[in-house]
Formats: sequence, structure tokens, C-alpha cells
Amino acid sequence: MDIHKIINKIDIHFKPVDICLHWVDYQRDKKVYEDLGYKVYTAGKIFSNSFTKNFYNILRNYEFSMSNKIGTYILYSIDLGIPFSLVGKEPIYFNHSYDKNKPSRYKVTDYKYGKTIYKLFFGLNSFINEDQKKFVLLETGSNKIISPKLLNSILKEEFIKSLTNFRGVKNIFKFYAKSSYISLFR
Repeated sequence: MDIHKIINKIDIHFKPVDICLHWVDYQRDKKVYEDLGYKVYTAGKIFSNSFTKNFYNILRNYEFSMSNKIGTYILYSIDLGIPFSLVGKEPIYFNHSYDKNKPSRYKVTDYKYGKTIYKLFFGLNSFINEDQKKFVLLETGSNKIISPKLLNSILKEEFIKSLTNFRGVKNIFKFYAKSSYISLFR
């Protein structure tokens, strides 16, 4: 098992290691990894409404996280203040769907974006550096989110402005008239 070989090479500082697997891999490989002495988890099916919450609940129990490939867990880890490391040999992907926009075999680092991510996260990281934080902020848009208090004040200000012009008052009147009409005839 490649994952077991990668883990054996990791510094003791990053151990013990538990494994979180994709749902399909979990069903297939859980026992194999348990027999090797690992605790094995999954966040469930990726299209489940509880997947992200489950993944965060697993991840928040750890001091470090790592993988041999790029995925959203990089963003989740940094968001939780957990250093992330790309370890092991970079995987080669095969274009099984025959997508004409991708070569038949490729690595993520064949692309500029992939090279950027590998440069930021490859190797064992015991802390989160400023470049990694900036990358995650840009990728998630977290740096563009405004506070609920500021949003509330903006909406309140815009509502007050709408009361000072005819179009705004007309739209408010139409909204309440329509709502009343619908509730009367339900």
C-alpha cells in the first residue's frame, strides 16, 4: 500500500497517523488499513448534505493533516488552523472519460495552478505560512466576506434610501399588496 509506505517515511513528530478515506475507498480498504494498525475514518458520501460537517468534525481533532494529492481538505485544514502537507509521489491521473480538453495522462503540476499549490504545500509543514494563508483566502473568497453587523447596516441604509424615492415606496407597496392578496386567497 502506497499510503502505508508514505506514512512509514514521515517524521515521528507527525505521528501517530489516522487515515480518512473517500467513501468508495473506505468501503474497499478500511480493513486493510485497520490490519496495519491505523484508525480509519470517512466523512461519508461527498454529495451528502452532511459531508462537509462530518469532514470538519473529523479534521478538527488533529494537529496536522496531509495527503498525497490536492483536494479541498487543504482549504478545510488551513481554515481550521491546521498545517497541511503534500507528501509522497505526485499521482498521475488518467483521462478515463476521454475528455478532449485533457490529455490521456497528466499530473496536476502539468498546469500552472497545480505548480503553485504544490510549491506552497509540498513537504512536511508544521506551521501555516503567510503565503498559504493568502492562497486559501483568495481561493475561498473569505477575505471578501463582510460581517453580519456591516451587512445589516448596509441593508438598513438601503431600505431607508428606498423610502425617500417614489420607485422604492411603490415597490414596497406592491410587495405588501401582493403578499396580502396571496394570503387572502390561499
